[in-house]
Amino acid sequence: MLSTLRGRLVAGFLVVMLMTIALLSLAYSQMTSRQFETYMRQGRQMVGEEIVRELAAAHARGEGESAIQVLVEKLATRYGNRIIVWDERGNHVATADQRPQEASGMPRMGMGMMAGARRAIVAGGRTVGFVSFSSPTSTPVFSGPAATFIAGLNRYLLLGGLAAALLAVVLGVALADRLTLPLKKLTQAVRSISSGKLDQRVDIRAGQEVEELADAFNAMTENLAKAEELRRNLMTDVAHELRTPITSLQVHLEGVLDGAIPQSRETIRTLHEETRRLAELVEELRELSLAEAGQLRLNVEDVDVYALAEREVRLLAPRFEKKRVKLALDGKAPVEMRADRNRLVQVLRNLIENALTHTPAGGRVSVSLEAAGDGVGVSVSDTGKGISPEDLPFVFERFYRGDSASGGGSGIGLTIAKRLVQAHGGTIEAAAGEGGGTVMRVRFPAPAPSQAGSS
Repeated sequence: MLSTLRGRLVAGFLVVMLMTIALLSLAYSQMTSRQFETYMRQGRQMVGEEIVRELAAAHARGEGESAIQVLVEKLATRYGNRIIVWDERGNHVATADQRPQEASGMPRMGMGMMAGARRAIVAGGRTVGFVSFSSPTSTPVFSGPAATFIAGLNRYLLLGGLAAALLAVVLGVALADRLTLPLKKLTQAVRSISSGKLDQRVDIRAGQEVEELADAFNAMTENLAKAEELRRNLMTDVAHELRTPITSLQVHLEGVLDGAIPQSRETIRTLHEETRRLAELVEELRELSLAEAGQLRLNVEDVDVYALAEREVRLLAPRFEKKRVKLALDGKAPVEMRADRNRLVQVLRNLIENALTHTPAGGRVSVSLEAAGDGVGVSVSDTGKGISPEDLPFVFERFYRGDSASGGGSGIGLTIAKRLVQAHGGTIEAAAGEGGGTVMRVRFPAPAPSQAGSS
């Protein structure tokens, strides 16, 4: 039982309750005994005063020894005590012992065994004798009815403690069940998730801490479900993207083997293009995995972004001319920042090539640069069909292609661009252009003062 949390909670609750009951019972018993002892002592003192008063009145009336003996026996019978009377010279006058022998548990004793101090009997302003009415020194404080009362009190305390212990067990079990039930639900949910049921959720209302644990668990399962969905989509998309160049290579090679396709320079060029496309896709996937794992290495240096953009515009100009799309660069040189030169070139090329892919003949692509106190801004706009508002939040997802997508590409260029921008501490967003088309905006932060002069 103690191997489970429920058993430990019940046992702990029971131990605490039993210790509390025992301490309270002991304290109450001690307090009651002391109070009752004080009460008994006060009672004996009042009895002594009454005996002295009765004997003083008898002496004042001039009663003889026989009358005193009768009075002493009467008083001893009334109070169940032992009384001895002496005259003023110390001569014995009367003795009576009416204590119940079974109550005291001892035989009756003589004068030498008396423990009480003598009290003077005063009548008419002078001492006429002495009286002693104490019990033997070995007689317990509580005897007779007093002992019965204390024994009964202790018995009721014991019964009350047992009843409280039983109640503690019941309450402990109920409390343990209430505390462990959410954990059991979480355990069942974890087992369901381990078996592949990622749609498992828990609804627990059992205190702030447990509710926070349940909310964190639900958030974790949602992230796991999203990660699993992305993994499946990635596997599907990667298989699809790899299938196209591999299929093309297979068809051409089979055609060459069967003699249907001549072994010409053009055939070799086609096969080379497909292998290059396959290699580029594999390299992009490798870079994407490094970026998402936060393992991209950046060789940061001072870079003139305008010069890099101008170079990319010049290199890509023939492709734009072939498609009859105008490419323009807006801004003033220099626009400097600290960045990895090669990664920044990769970002610019991905954005410009993506704009070319989605811009029809006769359109325009503009690259704009600006430098401000808070960093460097880069924007690439086109006059293409544009991206629907439903697709805008997903354009940077890998292999995502909305309804407005057209043309080729691996489908992960924008994803890599976003990861590279984020690696530089920047942001990137896609928006609809004012006159149609799409605008990609990138913002790189200004370097910290400690980084401004370093290389």
